[in-house]
Amino acid sequence: MPQIEISSACDGGTGLLANDKDVKAASDSTGQIESRWSLIEVQGVIDGVAPGVRMGTVSFDDKNTPWLLVGRHRLRGKRVKLDKPYGVMQRSDNRIVALLRVKYLFSERPVLILDDSNVGLPGLLRRK
Repeated sequence: MPQIEISSACDGGTGLLANDKDVKAASDSTGQIESRWSLIEVQGVIDGVAPGVRMGTVSFDDKNTPWLLVGRHRLRGKRVKLDKPYGVMQRSDNRIVALLRVKYLFSERPVLILDDSNVGLPGLLRRK
């Protein structure tokens, strides 16, 4: 299962993800291709994540379904084509570095991931 690390954007609830297959990147004046991006949309707000900090990982299963793992929470998502493409601009010289044509939407409730050490009464008894 391929995995991609994601970092948070400026506002809680939306992040950006590096992904080569869904985006046509624009080239700068030297002809070099910039990083490629995809938009991640999360219903709700992810608390405690500062801009630019690693937020979690996105992985894809055999059916190409995206899964977002944030801490001990796992969310199933879906790939959605955007009605109109979004441009990612670099503030320093106002150039477009990528065009976003798809987003990954995570709108279902997260599933809590537990390991054997913290499940049920036996887990509580072992901690003493």
